[in-house]
Amino acid sequence: MRFSSILCVIPFLVLAIAVDSSFLMIHEWQRVLKIQAENPKILRVDFRMAEVLSEVGPSIFISTLTNVFSDAVGVFSSSPEMGLLCIGNLFAMIIAFFYQMTFYAGIMSIVGRYEIYLEKKRQNKLKLEDIEDKDQVK
Repeated sequence: MRFSSILCVIPFLVLAIAVDSSFLMIHEWQRVLKIQAENPKILRVDFRMAEVLSEVGPSIFISTLTNVFSDAVGVFSSSPEMGLLCIGNLFAMIIAFFYQMTFYAGIMSIVGRYEIYLEKKRQNKLKLEDIEDKDQVK
């Protein structure tokens, strides 16, 4: 595969699509947080990630699949530069999908654990303040 200046566009294309997928995952994460606020007994990261990936994973997969298929069709373009762009974009989209489902989901899990830690810490602090207020009333 040779280098061409058209290949410099690929990172921006993949970045735009990956940001959209990341937005979908974060939006679903926030929706799951609202559900967990109503039922704090299920305050677990594995539950959150399972919900996020089960709701958003198929749409990200279908989006990636359509992009890969459209790039596969573009490979057979009469313009060699366009074919080169489509080949590069095809492989970049596949790599970005696996990156999104593994690394990004893992980072979201780590951040989710930290969120749960902060929430429990805040709840304990509120409980202590309630106890101190009750002592002052007596």
